[in-house]
Amino acid sequence: MFIEIHKKNKRNSWEKTIFTPPELLEESDEREILITAKACRNAYISLIYAFPILCGLLLVYPFIIDSFPYYPIIILLLYPLIQIVAYTLTWAKNY
Repeated sequence: MFIEIHKKNKRNSWEKTIFTPPELLEESDEREILITAKACRNAYISLIYAFPILCGLLLVYPFIIDSFPYYPIIILLLYPLIQIVAYTLTWAKNY
């Protein structure tokens, strides 16, 4: 029974290492935790504003399909880029 519990704890630590971002995994001081929380919050809030704008830009696609066929791919790649930029700017501003 002890071996099963030990194996289970090892598996949880491995899963935690793989699936948890490094900012949240390591022990850090309270200031860094607050900065990370604020940056994450601002990144998610930026997506609330970015999503309708990107959807509106996708409405233009039928008119430019012949000249710019990969337009939707660029729009879809802008979505995570906006989140990364918002997180980075907030982190830099508060750090």
